[in-house]
Amino acid sequence: MPGVNISINFTQKDLGRIRHFLVQQYQLAQDVSMEVLYKNYLLFFKDDSASSRELLQKYCRFLQEEEYVQEGFYESVLQRMKSGGTYIARGIALPHGLKDKVLASVILMIRLEHPIE
Repeated sequence: MPGVNISINFTQKDLGRIRHFLVQQYQLAQDVSMEVLYKNYLLFFKDDSASSRELLQKYCRFLQEEEYVQEGFYESVLQRMKSGGTYIARGIALPHGLKDKVLASVILMIRLEHPIE
């Protein structure tokens, strides 16, 4: 399964890596429009969740309903968070679950209405 490696401080270079990955995927599937490619790999949300638990439950459920992940993904995210922090920098966190629970790779970008401690 293809992937993108990003640094712990999520820089412009990392954003470039994500863009490069998307273009590569587009070139591999030339009969797919860029709109479809972005829809399949990069999803944007605005959210007003009051806690990290509420936020994670909501989006892990979304990922499961849309068949990006298998049942148990939420628990794997919590397990990963216990073993190491997901905070990167500048108010950015990168929670993620175990690979064996992932059916299709996707990046969710969630802009919060209010910061969550």
